[in-house]
Order: sequence, then C-alpha cells, then structure tokens
Amino acid sequence: MPTVTRPREAGAVLAICLVFLLMLTLLAVAGSQAAINQQRMAGNYLSQQGLLLAAENVLMALEQDLLTGEMALPEFPCPESDCDLPVTDNPLSAEQLSAAGWRPILSQSNADGISHWYRLSLLPPATLDQLDETPFQGRRYRLAVIALSALQHSHLETVYELQPR
Repeated sequence: MPTVTRPREAGAVLAICLVFLLMLTLLAVAGSQAAINQQRMAGNYLSQQGLLLAAENVLMALEQDLLTGEMALPEFPCPESDCDLPVTDNPLSAEQLSAAGWRPILSQSNADGISHWYRLSLLPPATLDQLDETPFQGRRYRLAVIALSALQHSHLETVYELQPR
C-alpha cells in the first residue's frame, strides 16, 4: 500500500491571526482612550460653563443690590496694590479669598458644591480717569464675583460709576 505523505503545516495562519488580533486590540484600546478623554473634556467644559452662569447670576443680583442702595458702599479706596486681583492657575481656596477681603454669599451656595464670593472696592480716582476725556465727578466701584468649586473657579467683574447719595 502506497503511503501518502502530507506536507507538514508550519502554523503560519495561526501567527497571522494572532498579529491581526493584537492590532485590533491596540486599535480598540486607543479608541476607548480617545473617547474617555473627550468625555472628560466635555465634562470640564460643562462644569466651567455652570460656574460662569453661577457667577453671572450672582453678579446680576449684587448689581441690583448696589443700584438700589441695599449694599453698603466702601468709604475708602482700595490701596493700589490691592485693587488688582491676583491671577492664578491654581484652584482658589476659601481661606485665600477670605484673607484677601472677599465676602462669601451663603444663600447662593448650592448642592453642586459651588460657593460664591464677592468683593466691592472703591477705586482710586486716577484708576480710570486716564482713559476718560472728561473726568467723572462721582465714585467708581469695582464689583467682582467668584464662583468656586473644588477644582475650578470663574471670575467676573464690572465697574460702576455712581453719583454720591
């Protein structure tokens, strides 16, 4: 009886399949990392927009109190070095704000962990007169608001010119 010899299989198909499987796994991992990063970016953007909206709401409420006379106005201008607010990339803390003369707004704190702070400063007369062609005879106040969460903050400020009451 004749014997049939079969060619010996070298297992090339198995090696090629394993390489393709490894490439697909790496592609899936890279895709999931990209999706996770995009989700984090969207969450941070949403959080920042919420802080900005919260700061805007507080600023409008304080503006109303300022214009109706319900807010006590400072008598003396802020010192030149204290008029400008420090710029920092680090998260602010309640202790830093309190030490710098900021006042908390307790009624505006909410369940999202956002605290609201404000500072009203009487600006020295020369602060904005250099930009004006006609000097203003009243007083200029800077109203600044910070909405603060655990990792982010949003800062808004505006300047008002008020005639003496």
